[in-house]
Amino acid sequence: MNVRNGNRVTVVPDYNPDESSRCKMHFFGKSWIYGHHCADEYTIPSFVQRISNENRLGYCVYNHGVPGMREDMIAD
Repeated sequence: MNVRNGNRVTVVPDYNPDESSRCKMHFFGKSWIYGHHCADEYTIPSFVQRISNENRLGYCVYNHGVPGMREDMIAD
């Protein structure tokens, strides 16, 4: 599990788009977004990054998930 600049790392082996990409997708949520207990490449944002890459959509996906976040804090 890796964290960079306060965000969980979104990894697709062998490819990650340039972070200066104009097309950014941000994921927010609790443990199921963060990917608690799984490798970086198996989080939901990483799967979305893989789909973007395979379809040449050009998105750079960010994981802002927080492990242990309470349900009532998500919508605030």
